[in-house]
Amino acid sequence: MQHVLNTLPRALRDQRVLLLTLAAITIAVVACRGGGSNPSENDQDLPLIQPTVSQDQCIDHLQPADGPQFDGLDLTQLQVQEPSLRVYDIEQGTGESPTIQDAVSVEYTGWLEDGCMFDTSYISGGPVTLPLIGVIPGWQQGFSTMQEGGTRILEIGPDLAYRATGFLPAIPPNATLIFHVKLIARVTFAEAQATIESAQTEAATAVAATATALSGQGDGSPTATP
Repeated sequence: MQHVLNTLPRALRDQRVLLLTLAAITIAVVACRGGGSNPSENDQDLPLIQPTVSQDQCIDHLQPADGPQFDGLDLTQLQVQEPSLRVYDIEQGTGESPTIQDAVSVEYTGWLEDGCMFDTSYISGGPVTLPLIGVIPGWQQGFSTMQEGGTRILEIGPDLAYRATGFLPAIPPNATLIFHVKLIARVTFAEAQATIESAQTEAATAVAATATALSGQGDGSPTATP
């Protein structure tokens, strides 16, 4: 995803403090930008013009035929309706629900309200794993009551997404986002840490093997020829 991680975090525990700090800074900056001075009478007469997304930012043509399509979204099963979040259940899951401390393995596609697809996991070859503490609030709330194996549509207002700043060039300011999400698995911190440690061990073993092979070539030992 252009806006969230597409690999397992190196250490969720260490990233919590960093991400929370960055989030606080971002909110403060947005608040400052949105404050400003009180509008004058002349200002109130001027139309409010929001930036729009260029069509070359829409990647609908990259979505596989078997991936979710905007025209096929089922918005009949409304489960949650809040000022900045609507949740539509497509398929109920049966597993555990993630907490803010967990990561989630998901398949997803995201659109703007006009149907412009700005991101999808279906072109990456499989699910992506994301720490919930590092994604937009609309995802955090939408996944908190979702069970493993479930599929939902999340309609997320700007207050729970990218607010007045947007995420240009793909997402304009004050944009409502629509996501089709499937929760493949909840990944606990312990599971994530074990995966990271296993990957680090494999990498260290590979480096050691390479170093041994190189040292063997340097001391006159015979080497294999193709």
